[in-house]
Amino acid sequence: MTSTQDLTQNRLFDVKGFVAVVMGGGSGIVRKEVLDDVAKKCSQTGPGEIFGTKADINDPNDIENLAKELETREPKGINILINNAGVTQEAEKKSHASSVDYFDYHPADSVYSWLEGNGRDVWQQTLASNLISHHFVTARLIPALDKGSSIIPGHSSSIINISSISGTVKSTSAGQYAYAASKAAFHI
Repeated sequence: MTSTQDLTQNRLFDVKGFVAVVMGGGSGIVRKEVLDDVAKKCSQTGPGEIFGTKADINDPNDIENLAKELETREPKGINILINNAGVTQEAEKKSHASSVDYFDYHPADSVYSWLEGNGRDVWQQTLASNLISHHFVTARLIPALDKGSSIIPGHSSSIINISSISGTVKSTSAGQYAYAASKAAFHI
């Protein structure tokens, strides 16, 4: 039987003893120093231990190395996987395309020009990073998540996919169509 004490904020959001893996948050895979700095500051101010590791989630070798590192660091498994990594290849083009009003879809030639300017490579890279890679990271970490389900009694491991409002509301994409499409697919 659940008491109202079990439903307090402190109990509902308590992750004491949990092992969480957060994908993303380093402002790109080349920014390990950012991860290390954040991990150090968080470890000093709060409970638990935080460490950062560099991994390109589009690279199968990096995914495998990440999984092996986690198996070594956390042999009992993980409780939470947060898929948060994401990129937009369109940002630079967006900043240079001030002549396009993304909320006015007329004249059609300006929208067509914008869409043509974001080539197939932009779409493929964005979908690979924001959607496909998360599938393979999650699949590879399923054994660790399965092990983690036995760490905390009454808790089964969780996968949390962080998307974007751009994936649900048309007017927020501001011309970043590949990004918005990848985030919409991630909602499903």
